[in-house]
Amino acid sequence: MKKGVVLSIDRNQATVFTQDCGLETIDLAPNMKMGREAVLPVSSRPQKMRLVWAAAAMLAVLVLILGILVGTGRFLSPVYATLSVDVNPSIELDLNRSLDVIRVRALNDEAAALLQGQELRKMNWEDAVTRWTELVDAKYPLQERTVLLSAVLPEGAEQLRIRLLALEKKLQQGPLVQEQVRVVYSHDEAVRKTADQNGLSVGRQMLLNQSDAKQMGWDPETIQDAPLGELVRNLLKDEDEDQTRLTSRQTNRQTETLKTGETSGSGTQATQRETNRETSASSGSSQSGTGSTFRQTDRETSQEPSGTTSQARETSQAQEPSGSTQTQASGETSHNSDATQPGSTSPGPGSTQQGGSQG
Repeated sequence: MKKGVVLSIDRNQATVFTQDCGLETIDLAPNMKMGREAVLPVSSRPQKMRLVWAAAAMLAVLVLILGILVGTGRFLSPVYATLSVDVNPSIELDLNRSLDVIRVRALNDEAAALLQGQELRKMNWEDAVTRWTELVDAKYPLQERTVLLSAVLPEGAEQLRIRLLALEKKLQQGPLVQEQVRVVYSHDEAVRKTADQNGLSVGRQMLLNQSDAKQMGWDPETIQDAPLGELVRNLLKDEDEDQTRLTSRQTNRQTETLKTGETSGSGTQATQRETNRETSASSGSSQSGTGSTFRQTDRETSQEPSGTTSQARETSQAQEPSGSTQTQASGETSHNSDATQPGSTSPGPGSTQQGGSQG
């Protein structure tokens, strides 16, 4: 039980000085008076402290979220366009709608080392690109190199597109007078997403798209490791700066391939079902025909004995006249023999006996 002395009373509340030298505000009880001891409710302090801690925690979370969003520039400055400067070493820049750099990414170890101590964020994108090319030229002097300046920008970013093409001539007339500078861009957001998946800059991803379109068979690892000058000469020669159509054709081709595969699979299943039905029908017809054949054969087989009997009867009838003739002939012969025997003149027993009696 916690006690304290009532210091003040304000309408329905009283301020109490507690034994642990704290001040608490509690609901006014009927017997409370200033200067007298009062007993504090047990549940008053923990409940208020829980509310205070909950409010403090929510405030801390909000401050943390705002700090992350503002610090990365994604809350106040969402990504409007992505720009890559491939010069080996290479970097990639995210721009806001004001075309200021809000994020810098090193695309290889050499670029990460060269970015040490350099701050390109919050710079205008043209100044950042010029500064980067100067750093590369100072670190690697007297080297012939190719610079590929690539951008993924929205359809309505006409000012950025014009300034991007103008920067190509500006760089060739300035610090990169001895080097080849090439600018390409695309309005297709899929280029940036695919580049992230393949671990490439948006510029080298556009080179990979050209390789696929020309059926050269280069994979992301080859595009990443191959010399930039060789890639630009082989893949971007006589090609337009705007790569949007190429990316759209590839996307449509991949979609059509997927649809064709699904249609082919469905057609195959339908064909298999049709074949199964035809096979079942053929089997049924074959079995039915076989049964009919068996039944017909049985009938023919059962008819064969009667036919044989008929043939036998016909044969017997055909043979009977011959037998009768033979019988009649035999009878006639026998009769003739009988007729001849009484009147025969040949000597016989009778004649011998008659002669004997006469003598």
